[in-house]
Amino acid sequence: MTAADLVGRLQARGVALRAEGDRLRLRPAGAVSSAELEALRRHKSEILRLLAVESPRPAAATAIAAHADNALASLAAGTLAEVCGPDPSPHVVAGIAWDVRDAIREIRAGIASGTLPPRRIVAGRPLADWLPLEALAVLLRDGGVR
Repeated sequence: MTAADLVGRLQARGVALRAEGDRLRLRPAGAVSSAELEALRRHKSEILRLLAVESPRPAAATAIAAHADNALASLAAGTLAEVCGPDPSPHVVAGIAWDVRDAIREIRAGIASGTLPPRRIVAGRPLADWLPLEALAVLLRDGGVR
């Protein structure tokens, strides 16, 4: 079995593979047989190269991940205009940004503990309305795959 075959087979079964430097992360680890683990070890360097080529992280997603707590910069302009009007007060925007940052912290803590918090509503809108889709994808992908 080639490295590409192994990666494809595991991903088809729902196993998430991710390269972290020279380490290979997979989740759920319990879904991988001992024979597959041995094959992963044998093909590790090739699999790491495959994963690096297969899913390069867009620069925008990297920036969002690096600054995810700066929710003010990530607030979706369309949602902000719908909720607060075309010229929102800086105090209102700061309050919404605070609530978004708080929700992000709750989600991160929930991912770490294995129990996600209940759905968060910020200024009458779901959290997903306040953040760009890339920011949510990075948050869940980085927290959900170790």
